[in-house]
Amino acid sequence: MAKNKYQLSQLHKIKIHHNRWLIWAIAYLGFIFVALLGYIEVSSVNLQTEELSAENSFQPWRTYKNEELGFFLRYPAAWSIEASSETSVDFVPEILSRPGVNVSVYDSRDEGSLRETLDIESEKKIEVDGQPASEITNAAEGQNPAETVVLVKNGGLLYAVRGTPGSVRAFMQTFNFIK
Repeated sequence: MAKNKYQLSQLHKIKIHHNRWLIWAIAYLGFIFVALLGYIEVSSVNLQTEELSAENSFQPWRTYKNEELGFFLRYPAAWSIEASSETSVDFVPEILSRPGVNVSVYDSRDEGSLRETLDIESEKKIEVDGQPASEITNAAEGQNPAETVVLVKNGGLLYAVRGTPGSVRAFMQTFNFIK
């Protein structure tokens, strides 16, 4: 059996590194740093999960059909509909402080004059019910976030759908022309 270098009565004479407190402090700070990073990572995952579940929460939608204007779409059941003119329909959320979505119909030759009223920040090509369309980010003053405008032509008419980016995209997924 191997002999211990130090006997029990001599343990108090063992030399300890003179920087032992510095080493312990660094180890403690390292542990705190790793724990803090873990907490931040878990917090951001929880935040993303809450946002995802809020987006996926069940919300019944209704169908709006306008044969005179030649389109139909689905909208949240809690929203109301207001016909602001013979060629324009507003979809208004239940919380009135939030912006709604407007669908207006113009003669297709009016596209140039309509585009002149916009402060186009970006534009991308999309498709709406099989028709080529433009999704425009309108950076008008005082609007935060910027407004999204979708322009699509069908049968000699120009359809303009305006509102917040998320709302317009949701409406455009259900937008169809009456054939």
